Amino acid sequence: MKSRKNILIIEDQTPLAKLLQINFSRKNLTADISYNGKSALKNIETTEYDIVISDYSLPDTKIEELLSNITKILPDAKIILVSAYNLPGDTLKKTFPQIKAILQKPFKLEKINLIIDKYKKIS
Repeated sequence: MKSRKNILIIEDQTPLAKLLQINFSRKNLTADISYNGKSALKNIETTEYDIVISDYSLPDTKIEELLSNITKILPDAKIILVSAYNLPGDTLKKTFPQIKAILQKPFKLEKINLIIDKYKKIS
């Protein structure tokens, strides 16, 4: 049986990943960190996440492949993409309707907190 967690952060920049994790812990949310796509896939195979926050550009995985795996394994998870680049948001959202937001780096914690508050599941 899979364990249940609130959030998975997939981000190869350690400072940002840790900042998000600390931010969510202050909101009494549990957040795991994966620093690459391979680690993320291992996490989603063993843990059910309500929300997945992923960097668009990961060194070891194409985002389309990662999103496809996430949506197959966690069909109810809400996905938030973050990127330093402008992304083709409409195209991505049509292909992966679980994407609920796309944030461009740098972003304010208040912005991601509003999104998380909207989609988190209350136990």
